Order: sequence, then structure tokens, then C-alpha cells
Amino acid sequence: MSFDPRYYIEDRVDFAPTTDVEKAFEKLDSNGVRWVVERALKSEEDKQAGDKFQTETVPLFKKMYPAYIDNDHNMKLMKHHWQTKFGVEVPSLVQAEESFFDLRQAGVLTLNAKAVAKEQADVIAQRHDELIAARKDAEFDEAAAYAMPFDQLEKKARGF
Repeated sequence: MSFDPRYYIEDRVDFAPTTDVEKAFEKLDSNGVRWVVERALKSEEDKQAGDKFQTETVPLFKKMYPAYIDNDHNMKLMKHHWQTKFGVEVPSLVQAEESFFDLRQAGVLTLNAKAVAKEQADVIAQRHDELIAARKDAEFDEAAAYAMPFDQLEKKARGF
């Protein structure tokens, strides 16, 4: 018996998409298929964190920083920045802010010129410095950990 590929193609309607979901899946490009598969493989916590980021963090961030333009170029830069700097797939609002400030300072983001003209540069620089200082304060210091009481160490380890 030889392999006949026509068996799988000709007169076979059972492979044709029938539901709206199947039809939509057939229209996806390779990046869309990859996104669907990666999302399916994620844990429930990761899915919830991603959904929360999209529904709560992103709208709040856009409201806080009207100069940010939500396009593919900016999103790829931001995502790459928080993945490499913080090692996270889904950032907190503070991490997203710090990525925004770092990339803005580097001059690589596409920004809304009208909104940038309205902003006060000193206020933005101050907020950037506050975020960096807060992150440095939260970083683990082994010498300080040996000196602090155990209950404080436990709270710091748990993120309280």
C-alpha cells in the first residue's frame, strides 16, 4: 500500500472548518496561531495576570501617560524592555512605567507630540527617579537581611 496524499484532500469535507471559531482559526497567520498555542499552554495564573494587565493596567497606563502611542513598534520595545530588565512576561504598573521612562529617555518610542508639549519635563524626570529609587530600596541586600529581625525578613520575602 502506497501513500496517496489525494486521500486526505479530495472529497474530504470532514476537514473543512464548520464553526465560527474554526473558521476564524483558519484565517490566522502564523503569529496568530503561535499566540493561541502559547496562551493555551500557559497556566491559569498566567492567563489571569495577562487578562488583568490588558483590562486594568494598560488602560490606566494610557490614561496616566497620554504621550504614549499604543502601536506595534512601541509595544515591542516595551515588552522587550520589561522582559530583559525585569525578567517578566506580564509587568506591574510600576515596571511598565519604568520601561516607558527608560525608553522615552533613550528616544526610541513614538510619542504623541501634542501631549509631549503639554507635559512638564521636570515632573516626568522626578517620577522616573522615584521609581528607580523605590526599586533599589526593594532589592535584596544580603547584609541587611542578616541584620533584620526574622519577621521583617519574612514579610520582605513575601512581598508585604
